[in-house]
Amino acid sequence: MNAIELEADIDENNELHLKLPSQHRGKHARVIVLVDTAAPITLGNLDAFLASMPINADGRKREEIDAQVQEERDSWDRP
Repeated sequence: MNAIELEADIDENNELHLKLPSQHRGKHARVIVLVDTAAPITLGNLDAFLASMPINADGRKREEIDAQVQEERDSWDRP
């Protein structure tokens, strides 16, 4: 399957009209429509997202988490 990129306008009837190059006459096509949005979608910054997360002051300490991870890893070797 080949891709052809064409620019087109959507008319007042919400219709799209395309004219393909002649070498594609009589063939089947699959059409994907990408519509421009009013405002571009911007992805956030991961650091900013993480900084916005609430901090659990009563959460587990690093040593407790490391011990749980080690316990889980040790269990992998058990029959």
